[in-house]
Amino acid sequence: MQFGIHLVRSGVLTADEFVAVIERQISRTPMLGMLAIEVRKISMKQLFAVLEAQMDTSAPFGEVAIGLGFMSHADVLELIGLQSERCQSVAQCVNEMGLVAPDVLNRELRRFQASCRGQAPGYEGGDEPGVVPSIPQGRRSAKGAGATSRSAKKSAAKGRRKAAVSSLKSS
Repeated sequence: MQFGIHLVRSGVLTADEFVAVIERQISRTPMLGMLAIEVRKISMKQLFAVLEAQMDTSAPFGEVAIGLGFMSHADVLELIGLQSERCQSVAQCVNEMGLVAPDVLNRELRRFQASCRGQAPGYEGGDEPGVVPSIPQGRRSAKGAGATSRSAKKSAAKGRRKAAVSSLKSS
């Protein structure tokens, strides 16, 4: 999300394009209930009980599942981590949607990473493996779009898991 804001502030994306990117990212993020079924944390019957209970409250899925005794706090954290691993990055969505040329996207990603590390805004050092996922040059089909190195995906997923866990611990 922060990278998307950087793209808008840099004039690379419009606000409407950013909204479309976030909508795409959200639509492709697996729901916790489906993940819970997939990894066999709950049964279909329990899933429907959680969804039914959610109709009466604005509580998130994990909170309701814990309240009903179907899952533990650790189970919910595990699912959030898995969800985070499977969520596409803003850069992947922008690339798939063809909103920005891959070379421009890579340049802005390096600038954003440099600003996060406290380096000079104009820094355009080389790619660092596992830190800045390289966006392949040229047009690609939607089928192969969004591919990044395995280590870059793992590194990004690890960061998202840590952020999700710390946000749950602080609430």
